Amino acid sequence: MAKNETERRGRKGLAAFCLGLLLLAGGGYGVVRLIGGMETIEADSLLRPEVTTAAVTTVMTDPNLLVCDYQTMFVSDITTGSLVLVNDTHDTKDLPKEKLVAVFEKRNSHVHVKDTTVKLQEEAMDAFNALADGFFNATGKDDLLVMNGYRTREEQMKIYNNNPQTAAKAGCSDYETGLALELRLFQGQKYSDFDGTGDYKWVLDHAAEYGFILRYPEGKKDKTGYEYSPAHLRYVGIPHASYMQTNGLCLEEYHEELNNHIYGTLNLPISGADGKDYIVYLFRVGETEDPAVDVPVPTGTPFTVSGNHIDGFVIAAEKTADMQSGTSNTNAVTTAVSDAQPAASSSSSAAQ
Repeated sequence: MAKNETERRGRKGLAAFCLGLLLLAGGGYGVVRLIGGMETIEADSLLRPEVTTAAVTTVMTDPNLLVCDYQTMFVSDITTGSLVLVNDTHDTKDLPKEKLVAVFEKRNSHVHVKDTTVKLQEEAMDAFNALADGFFNATGKDDLLVMNGYRTREEQMKIYNNNPQTAAKAGCSDYETGLALELRLFQGQKYSDFDGTGDYKWVLDHAAEYGFILRYPEGKKDKTGYEYSPAHLRYVGIPHASYMQTNGLCLEEYHEELNNHIYGTLNLPISGADGKDYIVYLFRVGETEDPAVDVPVPTGTPFTVSGNHIDGFVIAAEKTADMQSGTSNTNAVTTAVSDAQPAASSSSSAAQ
């Protein structure tokens, strides 16, 4: 009996001893794992710091931005000015009759005209006189003749009814602007066609210097609706004519290009054929019931404003030393970048 009790106590003591060894071993292993884990966390935190992002705005500066004031204009003025677009899709029914003058009365000694009824807008007439002077000085010729100029809607209707295959419909003719003219050559009691070749190529090459464009250039029928015609000139103003000539654009394409240069975005810089630099932009007039609108115009420099006969006003400013310019943030680009910096290491092994 005593022997059995002694054996039982011996087995219990052995079990307790073994259990103690296991607990001791497990605790040691846990401490090692804990310490190792702490070292791992510390190293990871040094190698991979928490990353946060911050918005960084890059301003695309427009070197051609102008400081503007405002000029109040009637919304109806969209249909006035040298840059109005008239074609099959832009009818002249709302186009006002501006300062028309008789070519016969206003012409200089180097200009001929079909008869006393031909008229042009005064601005176009002055520019054509200057062009004829330049042509004479360059070639010694003074036989340029204005065959056609301004037409009323009723006159254009009669012409279309007589020749619907080639004439524009009433309201859709550039002649109705008073800014377009057809050239011929004066030969005493008669006149011949102007084909823009030989000495007369000078007129087409230098037209932009006086604010004229070839209204129906070669290869643009899909835009203008008409075949190439060297005899049809259209006054638009020097900066606009310069850009169209340099870039091979017709009037329709130029207005498309201006849609990329709306006020508040990047303006259009132009090197004028007259040796001056210009900045051009389009100000769109939204839907409004107000009869007037404030149009942003540049300060400290000469400028012109013309309606486009579509949706707004085109402003052309001469680039001068006195002009005021600024920086636009309307073209800002926002990107996300890390603002985290690597943490300072407490040991060489933690940085590896």
